[in-house]
This record gives sequence, C-alpha cells and structure tokens, in this order.
Amino acid sequence: MASVLVVGAKAQVPQPSAFAFKPGLWSVTRSMRAGPEGNARGGAEEVCFDAATLVHDPAAPIRIRPPKADSSAPQCVITDLKVAGGTASYSTLCKGPMGRIRGLWSGTHEAGRFAMTGRMKAMFMNLNATYSGRWLGACKP
Repeated sequence: MASVLVVGAKAQVPQPSAFAFKPGLWSVTRSMRAGPEGNARGGAEEVCFDAATLVHDPAAPIRIRPPKADSSAPQCVITDLKVAGGTASYSTLCKGPMGRIRGLWSGTHEAGRFAMTGRMKAMFMNLNATYSGRWLGACKP
C-alpha cells in the first residue's frame, strides 16, 4: 500500500529514490547504432533476476549485459548513478576488445519496466543506444 503525504489541499505520492524492480523473468532488448546513418545492431533475451540478486544489486536489470553467446563483448560498470522518482541517469565504462567505451544514459523506470537511451563513445565512433526491459512473471524453472 502506498502512503500519501498531504500538503495543504494537494496530495503528493512519494516517488522512489532507488530502483524497486520486481524479481522474476524479464525480457531485455538492446539496440545500438553507429552515427545517425549507421546500421542498427541489437538483440533481445529473457533474463531471470531473483530476489537475492535484486537485494544485492538493485540496478541489475539496467546493467548492460552482452548476449550470452558473445564472450568477447565489452564488460561494463555503472558509475554516477542518480535515481529520482521514476527517472534515472548514469554513466557506464565498458572495457573490451575495442578498448574503453564510455556512455551517458538516462531514462525511466518502474517496478515492471524500464527504458533507457544512451550515447557512447568508442575510439572514433559515436554510438546511440537504447536498452529496455519489461517484467514477464515468475522465472522459469
């Protein structure tokens, strides 16, 4: 049950100051484009985030993960995370075969979905990316 704070004649519903993603099976989709005219690359996968994972790492669903089949994909960490209400912004630093890739991300989130857009710089390329997810239900056994 959500609490309501009444100020004067207006009611305000408090907004979360941290992620509160639902545990369970998520559909996660990513797309990346090199420059305004570049070809889009992307993929989708289903990922299970159990309750223990989300307690340890509340931002787990928004972490950029390489597709399971791509062991040479960059490994990324989130820095400068700012969460206010249903919005978030953060930086990423990825290391991989192409060197370092820095990114700036922003977007929206709620318990059962998120949508982030980002701009990344890798060597001499500028990349535009989207990363989104939606909760599907319980994890598959």
